[in-house]
Amino acid sequence: MKRRIIYTLPAGTNLTPTRIKRFISFHKNRYAPDYKRLDSYLSEAPESGRPAPSKVLAINNYAQYIVSTNSAYLVGTPVKYKHEDDEKAIKPLIDLYEDQTISDLDSELAEDCSAFGRAYELVYRIAQGEKATTLRSAKLSVFNTIVIYDDTVQHNPMYAITFTPAATPAGNPKEDDYNLTIWDDKYERKIRFTGGKIVKEDAEEHHYGAVPVIEYANNKRFIGDYERVLSLIDAYNFLQSDRLIDREKLVDALLAISGAKLTEKDRQAIKDNRVIGLPADSTIQYVIKNIDEADADVLRQTIAADIHKFSMTPDLSDKDFAGNSSGVAIRYKLLGLDQNTAIKERYFKKGLTQRLEIYMNYLEFTNKMKHVPLHEIDIVFNRNLPVNELEISQMITNLDGKVDDETLLGRLPWIDNPTQAVLRAKQQKQENIDAIKGKFGTDNEDENDDDYGPESL
Repeated sequence: MKRRIIYTLPAGTNLTPTRIKRFISFHKNRYAPDYKRLDSYLSEAPESGRPAPSKVLAINNYAQYIVSTNSAYLVGTPVKYKHEDDEKAIKPLIDLYEDQTISDLDSELAEDCSAFGRAYELVYRIAQGEKATTLRSAKLSVFNTIVIYDDTVQHNPMYAITFTPAATPAGNPKEDDYNLTIWDDKYERKIRFTGGKIVKEDAEEHHYGAVPVIEYANNKRFIGDYERVLSLIDAYNFLQSDRLIDREKLVDALLAISGAKLTEKDRQAIKDNRVIGLPADSTIQYVIKNIDEADADVLRQTIAADIHKFSMTPDLSDKDFAGNSSGVAIRYKLLGLDQNTAIKERYFKKGLTQRLEIYMNYLEFTNKMKHVPLHEIDIVFNRNLPVNELEISQMITNLDGKVDDETLLGRLPWIDNPTQAVLRAKQQKQENIDAIKGKFGTDNEDENDDDYGPESL
């Protein structure tokens, strides 16, 4: 596992052809092979480096299990965006997010972070009618995307590069010949890059106010969730494969006969008829390797437990996992996953904040939204956990009168807007009161005062 870093240049440095070539070369030779190997573990052919002793090779896709569990726990429940005072202030932004179902993109980005340790998002424009445009986001590949930061302590994004090898008429990639797209905080440049030189360039101002390619980090070392347990995944696959191979060889075990001589005709007759006759003092037995399945299974369980432990991913199929379904018990069992996800969330939130800034800059530029400071928008993650609704309802009942209704209703998982829920509850309560008054034929409570007040006694 090689140490991964961010690409940097001194603040204010121009991105020359020499520097472009150097960044692409470093990325292709240093990081792309790592990503290729990690990606292989999500398929049926991991690059384990060990040739199979037989055609039988059992692949247990632990990598996909770890990625799916971690990414779903982080963003399986869509991220919410709330303004601390006025929800209408960010409505154009939320509408733009919902219009493209941006929660699907969040899931894809979270999966790339979990697998490769980083992920990339591009914000771009699409036509909307004859003149209008709108924004969209898409995931970029870690194999051909580079983000370059300045060398200050803030590490502000300076440039982003995507590179695609130019192809021959036969479809083969050309050597040292690329189609590039380079972004800075003002321009998007389409470049044909051949032999370390720019031979064609088209530039266009994008009006995003920032580099529109966002890098999401899984952690400060850009390490994926299953990368630390690759050797354990290999060991698990090898053990299961060897057990199957041993069973396969058991079927083809050698038949050893002592004290008798068999001709080729006799051996063929034994094979065809499954019957054999031998002299009185002769013996016959299969030559097989003694297999201790109990020890092998103990080793399998030990390796599997280590994979879950060191990847901080619980075994949800464990029969003891759901033995106690209370919220506190489940959280203790998910403590490792929860701690790891808390780290992932901080880095993922940083990327989402960059997205907010780019979208709001463009919406302000097109006069579709007024300026809203970023610190006034809350990015809310909700863990994708089974919910014990009985426990929540008991808690709300116990806190009734001690905490405001909006806060209490906000704890209910099926309520998206607690403010509206409180208003609807008050409206329904008033309608019920009005209905009862109408049933008894009066709308004026004071009418009863003359008949039943103290003066009538």
